[in-house]
Amino acid sequence: MKTKLFQHSIVWLLAFSIGLVACKKDDGPETQDPYAPITEGRIFLPVLAPTVDMDKVKKVEEKRNGKLEKMTPADPKAKRDYDLYQFIYDDKDIGEVQYHVHMTSKILLKVAVKVRNEAIPKLQDLAKKNGFDETHFISKMFSKLSRERDALFLLSIRKTGGVTWFVFDQYGKQPKPMPTIKEMDKKWDEKIENSLFKYARVKQIEEGTFGGRLLETKKVTYGKHKGKIRYAKFRAKSDEYPMIIRGYFFDWDEELSDGNAGWISEIIYVYDDPALGFYQDNIKKVDIPTKEMLALLAKEGYVFYEARGKAYFFKNERKKQIYVLRTQGFDDIEGGKKILALNLFNLK
Repeated sequence: MKTKLFQHSIVWLLAFSIGLVACKKDDGPETQDPYAPITEGRIFLPVLAPTVDMDKVKKVEEKRNGKLEKMTPADPKAKRDYDLYQFIYDDKDIGEVQYHVHMTSKILLKVAVKVRNEAIPKLQDLAKKNGFDETHFISKMFSKLSRERDALFLLSIRKTGGVTWFVFDQYGKQPKPMPTIKEMDKKWDEKIENSLFKYARVKQIEEGTFGGRLLETKKVTYGKHKGKIRYAKFRAKSDEYPMIIRGYFFDWDEELSDGNAGWISEIIYVYDDPALGFYQDNIKKVDIPTKEMLALLAKEGYVFYEARGKAYFFKNERKKQIYVLRTQGFDDIEGGKKILALNLFNLK
């Protein structure tokens, strides 16, 4: 299935969003020895460290009456590059803990903790006391509590076949300072949902004032607004590089009359280099927003408030606007080359 940046607006997609997996972060009180057991009654947290000595881990789990039930060596032929250690417990509210350890580097890739349903709130509270609060790790990257020397763990709670798992995934931190765009494009941010700025006016300004070039338009294909321009994509002038494209979605809601519809509902800014906004972590190989991009958004008043898959949402309460930060390849942009995209729309 082809992925297109201009197939649907982010606003349209949000209307059909099913749900989210909550993420947590490692950003709590000053860290103690990772091999010092964190236990409260019949619940506990697993050992969480960038790399692990499994002999020490075994001693920790044995003190908690854990038994190493099984150790499954890595199997590169099966594309499994980690050793799996499974501990079981008979006298705890935690039934099993699984450590996924990279076969050569000994990086702790993931820890999965199976918890009995009645103990879920207790384990949530214990996790919260140790830094895994209700905030995604990105929102606190600049807090006084963040610690560069620590690992970056995210906690997600997953249910499979009636069984609840607390899963701690480790991600690599940004290894070095990275460049970003100089400033946010403010040409249009006050013109979203402004009735004076419909397609004809936008085209006039893009081509006449900014020196852009129209690349593509798409029309409404059904309903009373059929034939109207629903989005337009422009090539930015070369002196705006690294921005290469600006795109506009126009609101043609069926409930609106022609006179009260057709103005800008969303703007997409496309930049040539994804490294202007993201780094790829060295553990999971996923794209994570850079501190420099986060600082730029914060400077403009946009504060992180949630992640949806590979899209990161930043809200400006004063302007009542949202930026969505993404990076990937899109079939309708530069032949599928990976780019940096910022979607801007008003907060409903």
